[in-house]
Amino acid sequence: MTNTEFEASIKLIISNNKDGLESIYKEYITSIYSLVLSIVKNKENAEDITADEYLTFQA
Repeated sequence: MTNTEFEASIKLIISNNKDGLESIYKEYITSIYSLVLSIVKNKENAEDITADEYLTFQA
């Protein structure tokens, strides 16, 4: 994701357009999941935490 694409996604989020969050989610989900997994050391918990945080931001 380029800086321009990231900025466009942020602008969408600010304007309450969920497409911006979805594009950022798709770009960074693997990195976020890997970070959470390295902290909690349990695949199921890491999946739950990652999904819960996405849902929290989406609400």
